[in-house]
Amino acid sequence: MIANSERITQKELSDILLVDKSTTAKAVNSLVSQGYIKKRACTKDNRFRKLYLTEKGQSIKPKIQKTFLESLDITTNTLNRKEI
Repeated sequence: MIANSERITQKELSDILLVDKSTTAKAVNSLVSQGYIKKRACTKDNRFRKLYLTEKGQSIKPKIQKTFLESLDITTNTLNRKEI
């Protein structure tokens, strides 16, 4: 999500993924500590932090997208047209 929607806030990410804020915060903090993303203060409101991919995050983006599409393909191939 961050790769496709850079400058997204943690709250926006929680809303899109339909997970609570604490779950998102844990995941984001883990990705920050691993060097995949960084947070920057929102220029309009310092209470919010925008999320950005780092160079390290950008470098794995193609692999993650490929894995996601393969997983989606496997999932949808097991469903019939009514289930999709």
